[in-house]
Amino acid sequence: PILELKFAAANHTHDLSGKANITLNNLNLSTALANLGFSGSLVANGYQKLPGGLIIQWGNLTGIATETLWEQRYLFPIAFPHQCLTVLAIPASGYQFDGIWILSFSTEEVLIGCNYTTNRDPMRVIAIGY
Repeated sequence: PILELKFAAANHTHDLSGKANITLNNLNLSTALANLGFSGSLVANGYQKLPGGLIIQWGNLTGIATETLWEQRYLFPIAFPHQCLTVLAIPASGYQFDGIWILSFSTEEVLIGCNYTTNRDPMRVIAIGY
């Protein structure tokens, strides 16, 4: 035969004594996920850390200027430990802008420029880094 599959007996076991120490007593889901590298803050201005180090952050921003052209800093909920890779700013649902642009960003914040069609329209910010 070219390929022969062999299966273990139904009562097959492994002796892991001294090899692994896994205890599930009193372990809740959030603790288990944090131990695997998942942690975050699932709120309006929050973040999610993923195994491997990738971090996704999001937040809400409302213009503070009394005119239609402004620049505003948005501080990330947590600083990226190494680098912010990209930032996206979009209008909140139901709002329209003549233009939104990312002027600069760092591990701690983003500077956003905007040309409103009306004053103080809200926007959403998403950032990805590690």
